[in-house]
Amino acid sequence: MCGGRQRRRDHPGARGVIASQLAEKVAPVAHPRPSVTFVPADVAGVARIVIDRPDDRVNAIDARLMEDLAAAIVAARDARPRGLVITSGKDRQFVAGADLSLLRGNSQADIEKAIRAMQRVLNELAALPFVTVAAINGPAIGGGLEIALACDTRIAADAPNVRVGLTETRLGLIPAAGGTQRLPRIIGLARALDMILMARQLTPKRALRAGVVDEVVHPAVLLRAATDHAMRDRKRKAKGGASAV
Repeated sequence: MCGGRQRRRDHPGARGVIASQLAEKVAPVAHPRPSVTFVPADVAGVARIVIDRPDDRVNAIDARLMEDLAAAIVAARDARPRGLVITSGKDRQFVAGADLSLLRGNSQADIEKAIRAMQRVLNELAALPFVTVAAINGPAIGGGLEIALACDTRIAADAPNVRVGLTETRLGLIPAAGGTQRLPRIIGLARALDMILMARQLTPKRALRAGVVDEVVHPAVLLRAATDHAMRDRKRKAKGGASAV
């Protein structure tokens, strides 16, 4: 009988389990893709903010999207580009409005807090010291139009899927992120009241005639047209904020 120490033999399957556990411990944490991304300025000096809610067909506004938009606005302000284009990363979808699930299961205080947060974010967008242009490639409804209204210029694609409107009154609500102030300043009180109270959704050409958008272009040249406006338009002085809704 051998007097040396007996070697311990692990079961082959045990080694595999241990290796798997170690791999899980050292594996990098996967961070979710942001809903909004800041793209630094191109050679023309125009930066972009791209709204693209991950794993969703539409860009519905929720708390995460607004947090990401706030961060993108800060990045844009710090970068000081010549101009800024806000667009969507989704095909034929701009921003469809609020995620209505936010209204379910939340207290009145939580809802009011979310509204105030969105007001602050859009006030920051409106206060940027350079020209901002919304490139509307799809429905800009409710909060989606309020984002566009906080920009200096709005360019819409001439496409059947594009509609703009503040339709909250269909749900017994009112636009809460500045639309009730910004829209009358842009198109006049009478037209704004009609749009809001009747929850009208305008086609691009009707929106152009009403003054809601500044230009309607072929979808293929939407980003180019928005970039041109960001380069040549003058900054419009922000008039007040959206503290009262």
